Amino acid sequence: MECLKWMVFLLFILLASAFENVYSSSAPSSSASSLSSEQLASAVKLLSEQVNALLDHRQEDYNSLDSSLKKAIEENTELMVLRNEVKQLRKEVTGLRGGSGNEAKNERLRIKWLGSAVTELKSEFAEVLRTQNASEELAQRALIKSELSLLRGDIAQVGRGIRDLGGRLTRIEASLGSVRDDITAVKERAGQLTRSCADVASQ
Repeated sequence: MECLKWMVFLLFILLASAFENVYSSSAPSSSASSLSSEQLASAVKLLSEQVNALLDHRQEDYNSLDSSLKKAIEENTELMVLRNEVKQLRKEVTGLRGGSGNEAKNERLRIKWLGSAVTELKSEFAEVLRTQNASEELAQRALIKSELSLLRGDIAQVGRGIRDLGGRLTRIEASLGSVRDDITAVKERAGQLTRSCADVASQ
């Protein structure tokens, strides 16, 4: 902001100098006056462009500085938060170390209670694991029993099939025995007929 004031001040000085050169010129002709006006306008335009360029550059610098400041403030805020947390932890540690006898005793009791609670939780967790293992074992046994039952059913069905097949074989064997008896009887009758025919032929 101070730099901008100096630039504006410099602009006024340059403009005043230009006006002074124009009015103090010894050439009284109108052409010289017109030329000086053109030079003045050109100088003013050039100075305006330079000032605008400087203003743009300063605006960029300002934006960059503003961004850097915001980032620094944020980082500083986080750092302050961390420092406050560290201070609080130090206070707590100091209080635990240098507290009164009752506070130290209470802390020891609390730590002991926490240790007992952790041990109890471990025991409960182990019991849960044992129960889970037992449940899985029971489920496995039930599955094996079910499979054995199905296998027994299959074996019984196969046994019934074998018994049915045995009965059919027995019936077939009985039928074959009857056929053999019939064949034997036919053979005997054929033999008798043959002998009868031979007797008749011999007479």
